[in-house]
Amino acid sequence: MSFHNHGDTSARFFAIGASHHSASLSLREKLTMSPELCSETAHTLRNTGLASEVLWLSTCNRVEFYGLSSQPQELDTALRTRFEHHIGVLLGEALYTFWQRQAIRHAFRVSASLDSLVVGEPQIIGQVKEALKRSIDWGSAGAAVQRWFTHALAVAKRVRRETRISVGSVSMSSVACDLSMKIFGTLKDKQVLLLGVGKMGEASARKLADSGAHLAVIQRHAGHIDRLQKASHR
Repeated sequence: MSFHNHGDTSARFFAIGASHHSASLSLREKLTMSPELCSETAHTLRNTGLASEVLWLSTCNRVEFYGLSSQPQELDTALRTRFEHHIGVLLGEALYTFWQRQAIRHAFRVSASLDSLVVGEPQIIGQVKEALKRSIDWGSAGAAVQRWFTHALAVAKRVRRETRISVGSVSMSSVACDLSMKIFGTLKDKQVLLLGVGKMGEASARKLADSGAHLAVIQRHAGHIDRLQKASHR
């Protein structure tokens, strides 16, 4: 399968970002960017001519920008500067850059959960699909990026359908809960302290509640506790 840019023939596919492979948990937490900030960054890259198309993917384990650019060195410098200004820390080798074939391959691996912290976890397909939709809706992803990620998602679905990649525990929350049950035999009536209530926290809460555990939660935002209570009773 090959990809071609039918507009600017000098433009090259890129993937620039940081993930659990390159950055510590504390650094990834600092790198987390809101959709609004990601969109602002994407449009800045386009408006300055550094990239003709941009898609951004931000999850708990990665923040990455994909797209087309005919100015590789300038784009790399601009995104590095943006990230470092955002967190106030020099990134060094924590930020990686892929071009052309490597970038395309990376997007396919990410979409198929081959690059995930827990290989085979199912959430990434939905996250990539949402990233594509959002980038289209906000006008930063054009025809080339849409074709790229449409193929990536199709291959990801085929990987899940034709292999055993999703057999067993396929998320950090399920791995942690399964390990706890192996250690204690059962979590029924056990007291469990849950730190934070992000997406993984909600998944953990549901699994722990189903196992009969009693939950206590430490979380900075009270509103998130209400969401967790609803999630644990689904």
